[in-house]
Amino acid sequence: MIKKAILSTAALALVGTFVFGRDAASYVKTSATMVKDSIRSEVPPELEIERARDLVNNLLPDIRDTMRQIAEAEVDVEHRTAQIMRDEDQLAKQKQEMLALKSYVQNGEEVRYVGRTYSEAEMKQDLARRFERFQLAEQTLESHRKILKAREQVVISARSKLENMMASKRDLQVKIENLDARLQALQAAEAASDCNIDDSRLSRAKQLIADLNKQLDVKGKMLDAEERLTPMIPVHTGPMVPEDLNEQIDQYFHLNESGDATAKTDA
Repeated sequence: MIKKAILSTAALALVGTFVFGRDAASYVKTSATMVKDSIRSEVPPELEIERARDLVNNLLPDIRDTMRQIAEAEVDVEHRTAQIMRDEDQLAKQKQEMLALKSYVQNGEEVRYVGRTYSEAEMKQDLARRFERFQLAEQTLESHRKILKAREQVVISARSKLENMMASKRDLQVKIENLDARLQALQAAEAASDCNIDDSRLSRAKQLIADLNKQLDVKGKMLDAEERLTPMIPVHTGPMVPEDLNEQIDQYFHLNESGDATAKTDA
């Protein structure tokens, strides 16, 4: 399989070189870029935002490493400062002793120490050695001062680097949150557009119900018109005539069977 893949790749490369000539590599590179851009365009923005958050969070190890470097440099500066102060005190003491010995030599005075008297030649020799050691110590102290100054500059640079990293981290976090807020706003707008589609469906349903009501009203009016056109038996709506009206009249007028009438008079 591997051999076939190698042969296929070689064949494609050969065909590409034959077709496109020297521009084959450029076409391959352009195609790869287009594929990469196409894949990137398919990545959800939520995933890209989370990836950006991870990149920002990955700055923490670098920030901690810078903090450690600053702490080490600060401790080194403190120790060097203390050592320089001790060296300065020691040089001041050596200078004082050297000048005192020089005064003895100039004045021709003898020096006695622990029961021993030192000659002028011995004092000059000792003074020369003291002066040489003092000069070397002074040069060493100056070198230490330069080193201290350089270390102090390292601390300043490291602090500036840390501040820039922290500020950049905060700026990136704000920008990421802004992107997240914009994405949520766009998603909310998309949800609102979906709701508008639902509203249009509801409007169509309401319109359908209104049309049905109109149709029913039309049918009702048509039925009323048909009833008015159909002949109906007239109905008397006046006072009802009692069924025994004739009997009531006979009794009232005392009519006999022969039909004679006797007028009703007051007693």
